[in-house]
Amino acid sequence: MIYFPLSTYLRHALPLFTSLVNVVCAYDPVGYGIPYNHLLFSDYREQLVDQAVQILIVTLEHDGGGLAHRPPSPSSMEDQDSLGPDNLFVNYLSRIHREEDYDFVLKGLARLLVNPLMQTYLPNSTKKIQFHQELLVLFWKLCDFNKKFLFFVLKSSDVLDILVPILFYLNDARADQCEYSL
Repeated sequence: MIYFPLSTYLRHALPLFTSLVNVVCAYDPVGYGIPYNHLLFSDYREQLVDQAVQILIVTLEHDGGGLAHRPPSPSSMEDQDSLGPDNLFVNYLSRIHREEDYDFVLKGLARLLVNPLMQTYLPNSTKKIQFHQELLVLFWKLCDFNKKFLFFVLKSSDVLDILVPILFYLNDARADQCEYSL
């Protein structure tokens, strides 16, 4: 089931990948900027973003098992090595190279990860996202598959916007014994 969307024969893989990344990175849980607005209005986009993050993680984790359906031959193995990763999503992720794209992804992930830290002045005034673990896994995969993105994050002045929420989540998970391995 996962093989088909990631196969090299599917022409809709790139639009699907970019749509998922855009849905995740463009989401702003604050909404209209009015305190307690999440109590007045329902936000269907959070569920969409949560599912988009999960789909991205699953598709990036997929190892390209489509080769099991075809018998390997020496020439096809050489062709496969020259083409790069069999997983198109990993291939697209590793090819992101524009600084504007890096900045969009970094600011989008930082905005979502810093969300629980924004609830300092008025308690529970902003909506707290529930998919921070998935965002951390996605950030890890971004840094793992695209080393240029990792170097961009490290040299960026926004590195603290990522580091502070990570430390917050580590401290928060330390208090809960069932989240030690997370």
